Formats: sequence, structure tokens, C-alpha cells
Amino acid sequence: MPKTLYRIYVVELSKCVFSENTKFRTANPQYNGVLECLYVGMTSKTPKERFTTTQNRL
Repeated sequence: MPKTLYRIYVVELSKCVFSENTKFRTANPQYNGVLECLYVGMTSKTPKERFTTTQNRL
């Protein structure tokens, strides 16, 4: 059985996510609003497939 290939991806979020998203603020109380806001994830999909999937949910 072939092994599944996983990819790590990083997405830079808009800094306004902190002020506009309560769920983000609750999950990241240490965020000070000055540094870059990055989301790091892992997927078995290609970067293009993962990006498309995420955009369709927004």
C-alpha cells in the first residue's frame, strides 16, 4: 500500500483577523497585533487543492 504524502503549508492572515474574529482572539490570546499572523497546516492535498477547498468555505 503506498504511503500518503503530506505537505506543510503556511498562510499569512490579514492582521484584521484579530479584531474581527472572536474565535481567533480566543484561540490566540498571546497575539499582540504587531507581528505577522501566520496559519500553519498540514494536508495530503496539493497546495492548489487545499487553497481552493479553503476559499470555497469562506
